[in-house]
Parts: sequence; C-alpha cells; structure tokens
Amino acid sequence: MTLPQNHSANTNARSASTRRGNTIVLVTAILVLLVIIATAFVGRTRAVRDISAAQQASAGRDGRGESVGVDVANEIAGALFAKPVDTNDPWARADNSVTPPIVVASASWPRLAPAFDAQRYSIDRDLYPLASAVNPYNGDGYPDFGYNIAPFEVKAWTNWPDDFSATSPWPFGPGSPEGLTVNALSEPIGDANPYGSHGMGDSRWLRSTEPERFGIDQVPVPSPYFFTFTHWSHLSYLPTANNGWRVVPDISNLGLNTLDNLNESDLTRSLAVALPYEQWLPGVVPNYPGYTPNFDRNVLQNWVINNFTTRVNNWFAPPNAPFNYKVSYRNPDLALPNFFGLRHLGQPTDEFKLGTPRNLVSRTFTDTDGDGFTDSFWFVAPVGIDRGIRTIVGV
Repeated sequence: MTLPQNHSANTNARSASTRRGNTIVLVTAILVLLVIIATAFVGRTRAVRDISAAQQASAGRDGRGESVGVDVANEIAGALFAKPVDTNDPWARADNSVTPPIVVASASWPRLAPAFDAQRYSIDRDLYPLASAVNPYNGDGYPDFGYNIAPFEVKAWTNWPDDFSATSPWPFGPGSPEGLTVNALSEPIGDANPYGSHGMGDSRWLRSTEPERFGIDQVPVPSPYFFTFTHWSHLSYLPTANNGWRVVPDISNLGLNTLDNLNESDLTRSLAVALPYEQWLPGVVPNYPGYTPNFDRNVLQNWVINNFTTRVNNWFAPPNAPFNYKVSYRNPDLALPNFFGLRHLGQPTDEFKLGTPRNLVSRTFTDTDGDGFTDSFWFVAPVGIDRGIRTIVGV
C-alpha cells in the first residue's frame, strides 16, 4: 500500500527539526565543557602562581637565614686574627705623654685584612722591616700597634674609647690617662681602659654568660636574703667599620633609626661603631623598678611607658647631645635598663600594639634564647632586601 504524499513530507520535516535540536544541544554542551575546562585551567594556574610565589618567598627566607648564620660565623672566626691598622685613619689619636708617642686607631675607619699566613691570637705587625741597604725605612722588628691584638681569653668586654684630653669621660687607664676612677655615685668604676679602640684586644661580639647578680640583706632580721639579677654588663655587638651589621635602637622605623654614621667628625648624628653602646659598668645598676623584693609589674609597666623611650634616646643620642652614652653609662639614673622579663610587660600579642610596655621594650631589645628575658639589641643584617622587606636579627 502506498502512503499519501503529504504524510511523507511531514515525517521528513519532523526528522530534520529533531536533528537540528540535537545539534544545538551538543554545541551547547561542548561550550559549557570548554568553559569548565577554561575555568579549571585559570584556577589551577593561579594556584600554581601562588604556590610558586610562596615557595620563592620561603626559599628567600631560608637563604637569608643561612646567609646570616654564615656571616655571624665569619665574624666569630675573624676575631681569632688581628686586623691590621690602616695608617690612613683620619680619626687616629696620639698619646704624646709617652716617648715615642703611641698612635691609637679609631673604630670607625676600616682596618686591613689579615695576612693569609696570619697566626691565631695574633698581634698587629711592625709597619716596616728592619733597615737595610735596600730598605731606607727604620723598622725595629717590634709591632708598631701592640694594643691591636686578637685576645686569647674569651671575655665579653669592649675596649673603652681612648681620650688623651684632660677631661676624658671614660674609665681611667693608659687609653685615658685623665679618665674617671669613680662613677656618678663616687663608687669605684670597676673597669680599666688599655690602649686601643673597640675591636682591639677585646671580644665585642660576645655577650656576658649571665646578668649581674645582686643580693639584698633584708631587714628586720630574720627576713630572708633576697637575690636577683640586675642587668647585662655586656651584650653582643657585631657592627664594625668592615661589615654591614648595624644596630637599630627602635625597629618601628628602620630607615630613620638605623645607626650608620661612620664619620666621627659629624657629631650631629649618632655614631655607628665608635661608642660601646653594648657595655654597662658592672657596678652601675640602672635605676628603674626592676626585680626587687617589692617588685610590682604594674609599677614596672608604668615606668616603661613614661621613661623607657627617653632612656633609649639618651643612650643612643649624638655626641653633641646634652645627654648621651658618655654621660649615661656611669649614672644609674640615666643608664639604660636591659634586663626585662617579657611576661611582666604584657601578653605576647602586646608586642604588636603600639605604645604598650611590651611593645616599647621589644622595639629595642629581643629575647634570643627563648627564656623570656631580653638579652640582645636588634640589628639590621647584611643581607639583601626582598620585596621591600629588610632582615633584622638579635644575636
């Protein structure tokens, strides 16, 4: 039987329409799939970039940490050898009271590298060899800078500045013949001043093994004997004229507060290495409400808020300031306290709250060994700047 012609045409039209609908659905599905693939690709690429940036930053931190460790090790190893004095030092001082006069180099002028065959615990050289037919100079075979030695003993101590004037503010000794024998309280100053500037015959890089001990016989008897620690007599100090380490008295602004002045003729700026900021006299106990039988953390915190910043500013002030290190180091009322229990100053999060006692102290001092007590200044390390971030270290 033959179907009617019009029925066949309708069937063909419906088939064509169905095929067009399937094609549209298929294209739409493909487009949706492509969008999903593209979204996944973009998301994965962004994640890879984030991971790469994080890995790069982590590698940079690890690299800077390793560089800091190597540099500290080099400074300690270099202390085994005397670095020869550079006779071009413009700030050298002469003691004309002896014959022949003794010329003492400054701390702010870089010294020369030790000879490749230098001996450990060595002494600076004789500037000229013995005179001969081919050598017109008058060498005598004895060191011309006998004070410039690498000490055999490992003692946390910095050689005091040399001042041969009649008004020297430094401890008495060959390096300060008219120097002080008593502190501001008329007590024995308890230290000596041999020839030589900082880094000559001393171990400036070393910290005291423990703070100064102090005992109080309480009254009335039989009150128990009270024992405490008062202050560190010496903190580690790595900056020299030969390296890139620099102390930062207040890390709230590294650009403004980093001490980098090596020009001893410029007395309007704080000196970077020419003053022993890291050294306190053992008998000059900083006067502050520290660890006494009547210790009160609230009193300590109030003192820090009202007085600590002034003590810091005076301690690190320029040489022409009315109150500076040479005035403060021998006066208990001006000396900078350096031994704080961080838990007595507030919670750990307070370090990041501007103006709190813990924030004020932690901007100058840090705890390097994790015992909860401050034991180091902050230093800018001689490593590169990464994404505008500088590395500061406590040693």
